[in-house]
Amino acid sequence: MEIIDKKRVKYFTITTAVISGVIAVIPIAMYFWNFRYGLSDSKADWGTFGDFIGGVVGTIFSLIAVIFSLISIYISLRIAARIHDSEKELHKENITHDVERFKREKELIELQNKPVPYFNLTRFPELTKVELMNNGTGTLIVNKIKIFHKGIYYPNFSEFLTPLVETDAEPEDDIIFYFNSAPTHVLSPGSSKKIFKLYPENNIVNKAFTEYQSGCRDLLKDSKITIDYEDIFGNTFEYSYDLIYLKN
Repeated sequence: MEIIDKKRVKYFTITTAVISGVIAVIPIAMYFWNFRYGLSDSKADWGTFGDFIGGVVGTIFSLIAVIFSLISIYISLRIAARIHDSEKELHKENITHDVERFKREKELIELQNKPVPYFNLTRFPELTKVELMNNGTGTLIVNKIKIFHKGIYYPNFSEFLTPLVETDAEPEDDIIFYFNSAPTHVLSPGSSKKIFKLYPENNIVNKAFTEYQSGCRDLLKDSKITIDYEDIFGNTFEYSYDLIYLKN
């Protein structure tokens, strides 16, 4: 956008020049019309004429000069104000661009450092295991692990399975029952952590272990494990996984 309209300036300049010319001619014409003299040979007449022109026309042009000075000041102030507004708008646009660029860079960095949780379930005759893995490129910060079974929440596998497994066998009967009771975990990219593991002592699969493992799997197949986690930027997420793969 132009600060000053060039067409308007050109029009104003021509108009002012014409008016100034008319103002200069009118007193001269009135002088000759009133005294009806031709060109005089007298220095005194020319001096009188010069005093007239200087007093009348000079005063008028001095007034015009003052008006032009005020107009010039007004235009200068207007230009300064427009420049200030333009710089302010440009500064605002630069800030907006910087904020948007920062957001894009932040989003890119977050994508480059995004954790991806995954539950690896292992089911063998001699082993049942639930393992939390971080398949992403950023640190996985687990704030809470929850196990849901028939609408009831359990904080870990021990409090879930121990009172509910319907079998005469107990974990003490040559059975290794491991569970991670820590509520929070931090996993670097590519790392994993065991959450639950059930296997026979000395790798000897007996009737007690088979019955206990079967009872555990009957409960696990109808359950869902959920984690509340966040990335290193404080963004929070939730990830759920059905344990139906662990069915007998």
